Amino acid sequence: DGTVGRGASTGRRRPPSHRGPQQDSPAEPVLRVEHLSVRHGEVAAVDDVTLTLPAGELVALRGPNGAGKSSLLHAIARPGTRGSVVARGIDIHSLRPRARRREVALVPEAFDDLLFSTTVEEECRRADRRAIGAPTAEVFARFLSVDSLGAPALLARHPRDLSAGERLCLVLAIQLSARPAVLLVDEPTRGLDAHARELVGGALVTATESGATVVVATHDGDFAERFATRSLSMEAGRVMAPAQVVAR
Repeated sequence: DGTVGRGASTGRRRPPSHRGPQQDSPAEPVLRVEHLSVRHGEVAAVDDVTLTLPAGELVALRGPNGAGKSSLLHAIARPGTRGSVVARGIDIHSLRPRARRREVALVPEAFDDLLFSTTVEEECRRADRRAIGAPTAEVFARFLSVDSLGAPALLARHPRDLSAGERLCLVLAIQLSARPAVLLVDEPTRGLDAHARELVGGALVTATESGATVVVATHDGDFAERFATRSLSMEAGRVMAPAQVVAR
């Protein structure tokens, strides 16, 4: 199981309607972060964070505003600060950006910035240039529970005509197209209604069932308790020791 440095550990939860019971078993961590630090001027946004995470988990990174959650996700995805990030045994500092996205992919809070085309189909086709496995359009349709009869109409739509939850699911499908080991998602439920949060949560669970480790920075306690299998608490740039959480 994953372990967390700086005195932190993890708690397990099981979303009742999305996945079955999980078995604890030793496994090689899919992600190792060691002594990662980020400074914004005089402020230590990320302060010597060390953690490891196993494959197939949905991890909620929780903490107040200014705790460093977003800074930590960005530092893992785009290393260049002090410390190391190793995914699937590969030091991603050594990789070019395109190759790095095959190991760690980031969905920022401003996820609409990753959409450029005038149709969903074109967005999916662009993603398929680096796709490994199922076509991006199929993954997106699966996230929305759209069958083959409804897919053509969905793909013909302009991305801006989708709801916020649907657009986020499209971005998730795009970022998953390269089958990264780790998917980092910053505040995925901000501004979403209950239906959209359920849609996005289901998509993230589906990603973990395909083998990805998903780390979600969130203020949404209900969402974390509903979908996360593990929780980490962050405060003042450090990953803190959370209380033990009883699995559902």
